[in-house]
Amino acid sequence: MPISIERKDNSASYFVEIADTPQKAQTGLMWRKSMPQNHGMIFIFPYPSVIKMWMKNTYIPLDMIFFNAQNQVICLRENARPLDESIISCPYPASKVLELNAGEIKARKIQLGDKLVF
Repeated sequence: MPISIERKDNSASYFVEIADTPQKAQTGLMWRKSMPQNHGMIFIFPYPSVIKMWMKNTYIPLDMIFFNAQNQVICLRENARPLDESIISCPYPASKVLELNAGEIKARKIQLGDKLVF
Protein backbone atom coordinates (compact mmCIF):
# COMPACT_ATOMS: atom_id res chain seq x y z
CA MET A 1 0.00 0.00 0.00
CA PRO A 2 1.48 3.40 -0.91
CA ILE A 3 1.54 6.09 1.79
CA SER A 4 3.28 9.40 2.30
CA ILE A 5 4.32 11.57 5.19
CA GLU A 6 3.68 15.16 4.25
CA ARG A 7 4.98 18.40 5.62
CA LYS A 8 4.78 21.99 4.44
CA ASP A 9 7.89 21.85 2.28
CA ASN A 10 8.37 18.16 1.48
CA SER A 11 6.94 14.68 1.51
CA ALA A 12 8.31 11.16 1.88
CA SER A 13 6.67 8.26 0.05
CA TYR A 14 6.75 4.61 1.07
CA PHE A 15 5.24 1.29 0.13
CA VAL A 16 4.06 -0.42 3.32
CA GLU A 17 2.72 -3.74 4.42
CA ILE A 18 -0.26 -3.51 6.74
CA ALA A 19 -0.20 -5.53 9.95
CA ASP A 20 -3.93 -6.13 9.60
CA THR A 21 -4.35 -9.48 11.31
CA PRO A 22 -3.52 -10.46 14.90
CA GLN A 23 -0.76 -12.74 13.58
CA LYS A 24 0.81 -9.99 11.43
CA ALA A 25 0.53 -7.48 14.27
CA GLN A 26 2.23 -9.87 16.68
CA THR A 27 4.99 -10.85 14.26
CA GLY A 28 5.59 -7.51 12.52
CA LEU A 29 9.02 -7.49 10.90
CA MET A 30 10.43 -10.31 13.03
CA TRP A 31 12.81 -12.78 11.40
CA ARG A 32 13.51 -10.62 8.35
CA LYS A 33 17.13 -9.92 7.48
CA SER A 34 16.46 -6.88 5.26
CA MET A 35 13.78 -4.55 3.95
CA PRO A 36 13.92 -2.63 0.67
CA GLN A 37 14.52 1.11 0.85
CA ASN A 38 11.32 3.16 0.98
CA HIS A 39 9.37 0.19 2.36
CA GLY A 40 7.93 -0.38 5.81
CA MET A 41 5.15 -1.82 7.89
CA ILE A 42 2.22 0.04 9.43
CA PHE A 43 0.27 -1.09 12.47
CA ILE A 44 -3.26 0.31 12.69
CA PHE A 45 -5.01 0.01 16.04
CA PRO A 46 -8.80 0.11 16.58
CA TYR A 47 -8.61 2.93 19.13
CA PRO A 48 -5.89 5.31 20.39
CA SER A 49 -3.82 4.00 23.29
CA VAL A 50 -0.29 4.03 24.65
CA ILE A 51 1.31 1.49 22.32
CA LYS A 52 4.30 -0.58 23.35
CA MET A 53 6.59 -2.12 20.72
CA TRP A 54 9.86 -4.06 20.94
CA MET A 55 12.53 -5.50 18.69
CA LYS A 56 12.42 -9.12 19.82
CA ASN A 57 13.52 -11.38 16.94
CA THR A 58 13.82 -8.33 14.67
CA TYR A 59 17.13 -8.20 12.81
CA ILE A 60 16.63 -4.88 10.99
CA PRO A 61 17.39 -1.61 12.82
CA LEU A 62 14.20 0.46 12.62
CA ASP A 63 12.80 3.94 13.01
CA MET A 64 9.29 4.01 14.50
CA ILE A 65 6.82 6.82 13.93
CA PHE A 66 3.72 7.08 16.13
CA PHE A 67 0.58 8.83 14.82
CA ASN A 68 -2.54 10.07 16.57
CA ALA A 69 -6.12 9.52 15.34
CA GLN A 70 -5.78 12.60 13.09
CA ASN A 71 -2.73 10.97 11.40
CA GLN A 72 -0.27 13.50 12.80
CA VAL A 73 3.19 12.45 13.98
CA ILE A 74 3.20 12.54 17.78
CA CYS A 75 6.41 10.61 18.61
CA LEU A 76 9.60 9.65 16.80
CA ARG A 77 11.80 6.76 17.91
CA GLU A 78 15.00 6.45 15.92
CA ASN A 79 17.35 3.54 15.37
CA ALA A 80 15.72 0.83 17.46
CA ARG A 81 18.38 -1.81 18.05
CA PRO A 82 17.95 -5.26 16.53
CA LEU A 83 16.99 -8.03 18.98
CA ASP A 84 16.56 -5.55 21.86
CA GLU A 85 13.61 -6.45 24.09
CA SER A 86 13.38 -3.00 25.68
CA ILE A 87 9.96 -1.40 25.35
CA ILE A 88 9.65 1.32 22.72
CA SER A 89 6.61 3.52 23.24
CA CYS A 90 5.10 6.97 23.07
CA PRO A 91 3.59 8.59 26.18
CA TYR A 92 0.63 9.84 24.13
CA PRO A 93 -2.26 7.76 22.79
CA ALA A 94 -1.44 6.62 19.25
CA SER A 95 -3.59 4.89 16.67
CA LYS A 96 -0.87 3.95 14.17
CA VAL A 97 2.82 3.04 14.20
CA LEU A 98 4.96 3.06 11.08
CA GLU A 99 8.19 1.06 11.05
CA LEU A 100 10.85 2.09 8.54
CA ASN A 101 14.51 1.30 8.00
CA ALA A 102 16.68 3.10 10.56
CA GLY A 103 17.85 6.49 9.37
CA GLU A 104 14.65 7.42 7.49
CA ILE A 105 13.46 9.92 10.10
CA LYS A 106 16.73 11.84 9.89
CA ALA A 107 17.21 11.48 6.13
CA ARG A 108 13.66 12.62 5.31
CA LYS A 109 13.59 15.23 8.11
CA ILE A 110 10.34 13.82 9.51
CA GLN A 111 9.09 15.95 12.39
CA LEU A 112 6.34 16.11 14.99
CA GLY A 113 3.12 17.33 13.41
CA ASP A 114 3.84 15.91 9.94
CA LYS A 115 0.83 14.16 8.41
CA LEU A 116 0.34 10.57 7.27
CA VAL A 117 -1.60 10.29 4.01
CA PHE A 118 -3.00 7.02 2.64
